[in-house]
Amino acid sequence: MANPPPEPDLLRPYGDPEKGVANNWFRVKFRFTRDDILKWMKDVASKNNANCPPEELRTDDHFKFLLKIYDQLESLATGGENYEEPGGPNKRKCHIYRELNPGYGGKKTQSKDVSDFLVKSWTNNYDSGPDVRNINLNYWCIYDLIGLFMSLLGSAPPAADRNNYFLPLTAVYARWCSRLAGKLKNKKSQDPSKPGVGPIPTMFQCTWRERKDGLGKKWFFLGASVAGDQFANNPSGADWQTKVQMERFQMLLQHQQTTMVQDGEFNRTEPEVTSPTGTGNLWGNCAETYPFVQCMSNFDVTNSNQIVQGLALSKTFIDQKEPVVNYTGYADDLIWTSVRPPCNNCAELLNRVQANHDLFAQAFEMDRAPFRNPPAPPQDAEVGEGFVIRDMKEPLIKEMVEVTSN
Repeated sequence: MANPPPEPDLLRPYGDPEKGVANNWFRVKFRFTRDDILKWMKDVASKNNANCPPEELRTDDHFKFLLKIYDQLESLATGGENYEEPGGPNKRKCHIYRELNPGYGGKKTQSKDVSDFLVKSWTNNYDSGPDVRNINLNYWCIYDLIGLFMSLLGSAPPAADRNNYFLPLTAVYARWCSRLAGKLKNKKSQDPSKPGVGPIPTMFQCTWRERKDGLGKKWFFLGASVAGDQFANNPSGADWQTKVQMERFQMLLQHQQTTMVQDGEFNRTEPEVTSPTGTGNLWGNCAETYPFVQCMSNFDVTNSNQIVQGLALSKTFIDQKEPVVNYTGYADDLIWTSVRPPCNNCAELLNRVQANHDLFAQAFEMDRAPFRNPPAPPQDAEVGEGFVIRDMKEPLIKEMVEVTSN
């Protein structure tokens, strides 16, 4: 078998000064352990990283806010203060900021239909760049806080696309979430981190658009689907999960910049609920929730949602018997093949904000990634000078598809 083509070079986020493919920030940080991640975040928030964030964000207020977010997410990480407490009568740990439900009775007499916890949130007010200011949102889950921290460290360069920047960024985000919280099925994929509580989010999402200052840089935001506890296997899982999902819906409803949902729609109008083949997922469940609140704006000529792009990445590549230890960038490796199309709920939200579905498609820009094992040309293809010329069954119409040479 021929050797695979070289791994594609990736762009460098967050002021990364290292040279060479192997030393790229995405590839190095993908391999970080729990301690590495927390140290890097703490250094950034404490002004101990000279390159990150960029100069436009190196203000005392921004560093103070980064340190606040770091303290919040660290407290919800496995073993953290707000992960351990309050445990409640059932002595449960959780990656969600919470308080005891005063209406919850004794362990032996309490109905399982009432949650022992109520969601408790931090209100975070912040700027994320020159054209994204005075954002005010509530956060309570470690996975969303990790996404918030990584989204506040500067814009992507003008050349950033799904293949060279946003997919590796989302993969690092997902990997870091699995290092700091949650429990994986496969111990090899969990090591060396200690397991937390509940599965990690099913999906991770990144949404991005060009900034409005005309410099071509791209502003992005990361988010994850509902997770943070073992909802399906605790004394009040159904009610507790509903409370968490309702909080997400309320955040979406109250802070959306353009109408995506309306009051009274929760658990009523979701395509994933109304369709006979739907998953049952509710508004606010999806990984797109925080990113869409941030990036989907009111319609105008200079800030159209038609140019907003995004991708959703399944946790499939993380929880494997044989862990994925390196980010390669090949189109046929497990990370690229874990990209998913928008679910029916998210597709409906894209309709409501008049976004371009093609820019969120599963295979969008996948053709820019090399294959580790290039697919064989179709049987009716003629190979010549590095291209496959495939008859499209229409007169005078042919498609030229580049073939990676061995």
